[in-house]
Amino acid sequence: SMVQINDLKDSPGFLKWKNITKKAMNVLQDNYPEFVAKQIFINVPWYFGSLYSIYGRSVTPHQKSKVIVARPAKVTETLFKYISPE
Repeated sequence: SMVQINDLKDSPGFLKWKNITKKAMNVLQDNYPEFVAKQIFINVPWYFGSLYSIYGRSVTPHQKSKVIVARPAKVTETLFKYISPE
């Protein structure tokens, strides 16, 4: 399985990033359905949580369980939950 990390620091904007990420996830899900274990979004802007809660209504609970959102203050702590610091 794979952990995909999406760093949104200085990103071009949520809608463009969402479209890119959705396409990448679709390719992986279509060809390797259980390949992506978690998708971690780090350095998310302040508005990301609200937009994700709206977008999250359109995905299945299984897909939603694979997405982790970490604000800048929690990036290291969140990454160490899923990736060994070694």
